[in-house]
Amino acid sequence: MTTTNRRNRIKDTLWVFNSPKYMRKIRSTPPFSQVKRALVFMGLHLYQQQSKRIETYCEELRKSGLQVLQVVLYPTRDPKTISVQQSSEILHLCLKDITFLGFPQKTILDKLNAYNADIFINLNGDFAYSDMGFAISSAAPYRISPYQKEYQPYFNILFRSRTEEDLDAYLLRITDFFKHLT
Repeated sequence: MTTTNRRNRIKDTLWVFNSPKYMRKIRSTPPFSQVKRALVFMGLHLYQQQSKRIETYCEELRKSGLQVLQVVLYPTRDPKTISVQQSSEILHLCLKDITFLGFPQKTILDKLNAYNADIFINLNGDFAYSDMGFAISSAAPYRISPYQKEYQPYFNILFRSRTEEDLDAYLLRITDFFKHLT
């Protein structure tokens, strides 16, 4: 996501003190054969550029027996710019729906808690506080992201950085990883 790929010392300091209140207790990690729900998180620009590939990947996940919820974060505060084509499988959000630190607002947090995801897949290639905030808030036992040094405490499965490989290679790497778990 390209909303901000620079680090912010104030946000870093606030993260240390405020992130624990957003963290739900992570459930015990189920065997991968019992995983039922996946949450796929991405920014609008990636979604617009790679929507067909992302839809194909989500369809592959559905065929493998997973429920999939896509979360698309728009880089604007104006909710009027959000797509009017809402479906139960895609959640469109704008910056108004997240806090200064990147955590979802209470209404969105309640939706994430109700969804009860087992896998959180971050498709964004650039660093963003919202990636970490949504991963923590989802409380998913399997949290997958492209490698960023800052993501190490918040994601338990990190793959090669998206600056080193394209989206197709990244999605293939995730699929191969899932095959080894089953």
